[in-house]
Amino acid sequence: AGSAATAIREAVDANCRVINLSWGLNSASDILGDAIAYAHQHQVLVVSAMPYQYRPGEYPNKLQDIGVMNVGASANTDQPASYTISAPYIDVCAPGGNQEASQAKDIYSLNAYGGYTWGAGTSMAAPHVTGAAALLYDYATLVYPGLGTEAEDLRGIIRATADDLTVPGFDPNTGYGRLNLRRMFEWDGYAGDISGVLTATGGTDQGASALYSMRI
Repeated sequence: AGSAATAIREAVDANCRVINLSWGLNSASDILGDAIAYAHQHQVLVVSAMPYQYRPGEYPNKLQDIGVMNVGASANTDQPASYTISAPYIDVCAPGGNQEASQAKDIYSLNAYGGYTWGAGTSMAAPHVTGAAALLYDYATLVYPGLGTEAEDLRGIIRATADDLTVPGFDPNTGYGRLNLRRMFEWDGYAGDISGVLTATGGTDQGASALYSMRI
């Protein structure tokens, strides 16, 4: 937790606007929580892959109340991937590939040991949202100066413009739906108060943080 917390703080201090996390801890860590709160206080969005059967540990995911945006996986059927767990703290889902033996693992990615390989998991899904948030930040900065660039704005817009896959609104398998970049970029920052896209209902209130007031 200490090394991860240091890395998060260094990324914030280096002016990163979005951070991607793809690991899990089995218990809460004050050091990690403080680092994530530090990121949120500096308007940096922290995106985290949801835990699943081969990646246990619900932290930092359960730190949603201090700014973590959680991403589950959808399969190539555009339905929740079988390995994605159901949890009240999921925000959205994104393509993560399949893990069933009868289907291809259909996300092509860099291999930690060099080269490229096929794989599947929420760790494949989260970077889609991280990349989308980075593009949205850049886009909003250019097109809507002063709007849509805070961490909660990015999270709210991505949630509000996601495609429902199962039931309307929030559900614990896909959150507010599957990431949709086209709809995300069609959001009109001048159509009204930015808070209009931050009022999606559903999910579980993870509790207020004593460190700062939340907008979602």
